[in-house]
Amino acid sequence: MSEPSPDAVRRDQAGWIFLHIEGEPYDRGEQHGQLLATEIQNAIRTARYLAKWDTGEDFDTFVNAAVSQFASKLDTEYADEIQGIADGARLPFAEVLAWNGYMDLLQSWWPAHAAQQQPSLGLKPWRGRRGHHCSAFIATGRATRDGGIVMAHNSWDRYAAGDAFNVVFDIVPDQGNRILMQGLPGCI
Repeated sequence: MSEPSPDAVRRDQAGWIFLHIEGEPYDRGEQHGQLLATEIQNAIRTARYLAKWDTGEDFDTFVNAAVSQFASKLDTEYADEIQGIADGARLPFAEVLAWNGYMDLLQSWWPAHAAQQQPSLGLKPWRGRRGHHCSAFIATGRATRDGGIVMAHNSWDRYAAGDAFNVVFDIVPDQGNRILMQGLPGCI
């Protein structure tokens, strides 16, 4: 594993982590993984705990589901970026994939899977969490001072996972437009 690109920058300020990454998908992922390795490992450790708490299942159930549900459907850019994150953070690809799809797995795949298992196990229907909640807005035209686009998004999650929502990504891909966004360590 190489050192992060000199163009990759991590800056911590007032509880926020500002992360600047750039380049091709694998390179961006590797920079991301190297510079946020501790935070990614902590986020996945929390997901392991919450998976057990929410469902009674080990996180590995969701890792296996992520591989079967998502791995073959990833385009090359996403697969390369996730592989770079995994390599940079020294984690298995499948765990980083599961972390990227955890909210979808917990809210869509798991209820259907649990419903199929319940009759044979004599379990009551799983009610689960009410889901991840966010708020967002977008305005343009007469709703903004200069007619340009104004957009914002807030991520809401439980206290146990909320400390992972403190990353501001500045992403400069080798192709396409620069992106500035709030996100989670280890997620693309």
